[in-house]
Amino acid sequence: MAWTTNTVTQNGNTTVTWQISGSALSTHDCVVLKPTSGSSGVKITSITVYRDPTRYSVTVQVVGSAAMAYRFAAEQMD
Repeated sequence: MAWTTNTVTQNGNTTVTWQISGSALSTHDCVVLKPTSGSSGVKITSITVYRDPTRYSVTVQVVGSAAMAYRFAAEQMD
């Protein structure tokens, strides 16, 4: 099952770790980051997958001084 989070905004030159959980998650998901606005760069620096309960710990870094808005999404990988 594919899923998408709400859009979040992160300040420039910061690193934040997000906890994503819910019944739609699967350990077979491929997590992607979809920027929606901003002029800095944004990258996932680490992802940890937990099985019980299924959840993701995703660390995101904004590279540059401008804030970035983005959302997480997944496509199921079988």
